[in-house]
Amino acid sequence: KNWETTDNLIGFEDVERIRKNTWEYWEITGETLITLYEKSVKSHADRIAIETTGEKITYAYCDEQVKVLSAKLIRLGVEKGDIVAILMEKGIAQIYATLAIMKTGAAYLPVDVHNPVQRMRSILSQAKAKIILSERACMDELKGQLTEWNVFDVWELLADKDCGKVEYPAMSDSDLAYVIFTSGSTGMPKGVMIDHRGAVNTILDVNARFGVTDQDACIFIS
Repeated sequence: KNWETTDNLIGFEDVERIRKNTWEYWEITGETLITLYEKSVKSHADRIAIETTGEKITYAYCDEQVKVLSAKLIRLGVEKGDIVAILMEKGIAQIYATLAIMKTGAAYLPVDVHNPVQRMRSILSQAKAKIILSERACMDELKGQLTEWNVFDVWELLADKDCGKVEYPAMSDSDLAYVIFTSGSTGMPKGVMIDHRGAVNTILDVNARFGVTDQDACIFIS
């Protein structure tokens, strides 16, 4: 009864405006994060893909690194459907790692290097991570504490460009792209699995809503 007699806080015109701006459904494109990335490489090879305070990386150079690293991962036994953990400070190596992992058909698992070791171990175990990609500084700091997993230095893998020919698996937008862990209501880490379709849909939606084009740059904080 109270609901029936309460005055409307917004009018029907406002509801329709919100509906149009919010409840918009995108057609399923079939794209994956990797196919979108590779299209950008092909279209904008000489443009800056990544910029930090000290470096500028073009799409072409980024792709060279990603191809080498992904080939090395396949030679290390990484297969489609595997989970590969990334344990390193934020930086360019993280981006090479995420793209290379997805190119193999595997999914990446970001692990915060500032987590307590026990939490790291819990996340890695729950996700059944096959290997860990890291950097020398992190590896030295955690030496002897994550012995259950093989840990590889991204920069050491990239140092040797002779990786030979490898075959990449066919991919679908329903394939797993990455797994992220939250603290959960109980304080225990809980994993959330994100497929390529969901991630691509979010990216295309954000780009459309904010008018992001190939002439823009984005700053990433989180």
